Amino acid sequence: MLVIFIASILTTLLPSARAGGSVGIYVDGQYYAPNVTAQNIARSSGYTSMFLFTLNVETNGDVTGFGATLCQNGVYTGDPTWGSKLAACKAPPSSVQRIELCIGSWGSQAFNNIRSLISSQGTGTNSILYRHFLALKNATGADAIQFDDELTYDVNSMVAFGNMLAAIGFKVTLCPYTNQSFWVSVKNQLGNKVDAIYLQCYDGGAGNDPGNWINAFGGFKVIPGLWGNTETLQSAVNKMQNWKNAYGIPGGFMWLNGTMQWDYQLWPPGFNLVFENPAVYWVGSYGNPGTALQGTNDPYVNSLSQVVTGCNKVAVTPHNSNYQQQWSIYPIGGGKWRIMNTSSGQLLQATSDPYRNNGGIVASCNKLALTPNTWNVAQSSWQVSTASAGGFVFSNPANSQYIQSTSDNYWSNANNNFVPGCYQSAGTPMSWGVGNQTRWNLIFVRP
Repeated sequence: MLVIFIASILTTLLPSARAGGSVGIYVDGQYYAPNVTAQNIARSSGYTSMFLFTLNVETNGDVTGFGATLCQNGVYTGDPTWGSKLAACKAPPSSVQRIELCIGSWGSQAFNNIRSLISSQGTGTNSILYRHFLALKNATGADAIQFDDELTYDVNSMVAFGNMLAAIGFKVTLCPYTNQSFWVSVKNQLGNKVDAIYLQCYDGGAGNDPGNWINAFGGFKVIPGLWGNTETLQSAVNKMQNWKNAYGIPGGFMWLNGTMQWDYQLWPPGFNLVFENPAVYWVGSYGNPGTALQGTNDPYVNSLSQVVTGCNKVAVTPHNSNYQQQWSIYPIGGGKWRIMNTSSGQLLQATSDPYRNNGGIVASCNKLALTPNTWNVAQSSWQVSTASAGGFVFSNPANSQYIQSTSDNYWSNANNNFVPGCYQSAGTPMSWGVGNQTRWNLIFVRP
């Protein structure tokens, strides 16, 4: 079997902290209040922001949501553990950096009720709205309140409400899909108290162009969102990339029917690539299901039968989540990425050595190797893109090859035998096209 050595994470070699690209998702009552399983799902989800959907403000000022009365008679009456459990979702190492509480939805009377309450009580410290949202801030520690008004559209009351929330310590975010002039007026009056605008580019907002809204907001960059029901990974990534290239959008979000559904992990790797967020992944093979790309302890031998100092072989092995199967993928500019093995700190490199399968040399194919991160050669610069059939493709511009999981048995130098269930990896010509053997699944591990 392969000799597995799980080294300490080489923090001095890992890329700097996550870049500023926002990757958001709407979640539901699973996060009121999240148990340990839900906390771990959030932390390993790859999303940087979670939007808890949704709260309502009743006619008497009570704040309700997720089947519970959260604030009543000026005090918080919800689950007393909610705040600590939300904080656990952000506890390092976690992709989640921000949690927002949403108010409103299609058909919600929340902003009608807010307008009436402000008309009768104002927004001073004795008003029921102030007391309830101060209690909510203290109980949850949420970063922002998100406005999803799709019915009332009253500028004066929304601005007054936003100013009150800012005084309490919340950031305010907007989530429009129509009625552009209304939202522009709200943003202009609230100024930098609004630090994000999430533009719905799905369902009723399917025709929205982020550039048009950015212009309307005087250059303030909106964060567009898409719907999992009507997008594939490739279509969503393509739209986000095009919007980023054209308008410089600072992030994107997904509406997945308000819940962490079964495919919630599908979207973040692609979005993290678009917004150049470094992250650690397991890299699973479509060609050999249940296996993952792994750095080994076997020394790398070149075509001259020489052991290359500081270099090791790369294999495709049964997925078991060890550190040698974890890869830090981080941007180096120009649309290129480094792929660094978390265990060893070595870089994945396409070599010039011909690839040899169990029968002999395979024309136009080359070996892959793990090489010292100090070498900084062109062959360790990769492009990462989505595949139309699903998953991701790793291409090397230096030799026009893809990373492929082969069907050839892997030979371990350390054990001097073939390793059951393990396969070789290779660099194969792009001209061969993209098949299962060159498609990979990225599973987020941590920032």
